[in-house]
Amino acid sequence: QFDELLDLQTDSEPTFMEEIVEMYCDDSQTMLDELKEILNDEEKRTTEGFDTARATLHKLRGASSTLGAEGIQHTCESLREAIVAEARD
Repeated sequence: QFDELLDLQTDSEPTFMEEIVEMYCDDSQTMLDELKEILNDEEKRTTEGFDTARATLHKLRGASSTLGAEGIQHTCESLREAIVAEARD
């Protein structure tokens, strides 16, 4: 998918990829802040909080996949599995 994004950058839009990466970084920071808030606040560690965390991780994993950030993808999946396990307890 990253190569497809690169193909969209043209002479008329020379900063296309820069803008995409900047959006990814901004959105990722927002998602990470949301996850941190849920996971560090005992009162938010509920079924609803875990559902929100899993949805956020899904979005972050998808965005990371688009940019080819495999390490982040794998970390998101591992964290999602840990959240699912904790939600069962």
